[in-house]
Amino acid sequence: MRLPEQGQVLDGPYEAEASSRARTFPIVFADFKPVTLKPPVPQEELLDCLAHWMSVARCVSHGIESEEQRTAVFRNTKKRVDRYCASSAEHISQRQVCIYDTADTRRNGHFEFLAPPVPYTNIYDNPAGKTWDKRRVLFEQAALTAFERCYEESKQPPDEIIHVTCTGYASPSPAQSFLSKQGWLHTGVTHAYHMGCYGAFPAIRTACGLLAASYATLPEPKERVDIVHTEYLSLHVDFLTHEPGNYVMNALFGDGFIKYSAYPLANFPSANKRGLKLVAIQERLIPSSLDEMTLKPGLYSFDETVSKNVPDIIYVHVKDFVIDLCQQAGIDFDAEKEDLVYAMHPGGPAIVSKVREALGLDESHMWVSREILDQHGNMASATAPYMWQKIVETDAIPTGAKIISVGFGPGLTVIGAVFEKI
Repeated sequence: MRLPEQGQVLDGPYEAEASSRARTFPIVFADFKPVTLKPPVPQEELLDCLAHWMSVARCVSHGIESEEQRTAVFRNTKKRVDRYCASSAEHISQRQVCIYDTADTRRNGHFEFLAPPVPYTNIYDNPAGKTWDKRRVLFEQAALTAFERCYEESKQPPDEIIHVTCTGYASPSPAQSFLSKQGWLHTGVTHAYHMGCYGAFPAIRTACGLLAASYATLPEPKERVDIVHTEYLSLHVDFLTHEPGNYVMNALFGDGFIKYSAYPLANFPSANKRGLKLVAIQERLIPSSLDEMTLKPGLYSFDETVSKNVPDIIYVHVKDFVIDLCQQAGIDFDAEKEDLVYAMHPGGPAIVSKVREALGLDESHMWVSREILDQHGNMASATAPYMWQKIVETDAIPTGAKIISVGFGPGLTVIGAVFEKI
């Protein structure tokens, strides 16, 4: 069949064939591999640590030196931790928090920032901690280590890597540094940065585009696109601010690192492994919500704000979004919702509850979100892949099951996908 010339409008049989090809190029996501840089720490221990370091920061910033005054500051701070972090402690049992050296904690009874290769200013010298230029170095080190762990058993480079993070920036990136060290010089790199908790969804959309475009327009089709998340959230901990929201965020976020791969369904060895076939994906901005959640580079860290209105805003808008998303996949949500599997981003306990209420679901439908939150906390963009891995590996979820997964982030952005387990 003759290809159209540049600028020519498609019509007739060529248009039908192109449309058919676009709709019949399914992509599968599989081979989920999370990596741990430091063992998870019990939430109770982390909250004690938070109270300690926020007390230290307050004493340094106010010039408090007497033991009696320091003890009073700690007791007051601990009360605030118990007050504002109670919900997080109830719903999170442990988190990976790489910025704390828990071995030193147990030996010396205090917490230190991870020791970098040169002595940086610590919290005793500056109550705000290290400036971002110094924390950035720690991000690069951790992200490169995560890449090495992700590929320690892999000898075959992917055609492409998509690096996802909202917790650091470097150029050359950790992905490029890793590929250079490996000698994988023909692997392309796409950077999907700074989208916050919903970042996995644009990444899978990008992976689909890279694969499909290579088959449709390029001389050499691509067979595998890897997605690697390096979320070092504890690097941005703020010990100096005593607003309620800062307590909540310091108790909520955990570090997360995970790799997974996208394959054309035709080349996916489904007889030997499981995966998630993408069926539909859509994104939507909630109107008049730009200031409700923000993420911006600051002097010491990335500064995040989340208003108390976010769970209620999500409650108002999420059902219409899910209904539209399901319609793309030929699913009547209200008629079929009891049989669907849900992987809703656990931005916090209240968000999970509001989504459940808005969709009219039982608490049992939220088990994937609740379990990941309990075991890891909110890992920003890495959270959704952890949920997808849980679904892939759970025998009780049969092949053929339809999965609804939705994420939220600055904008306010709502983005979601429908998968089929294969």
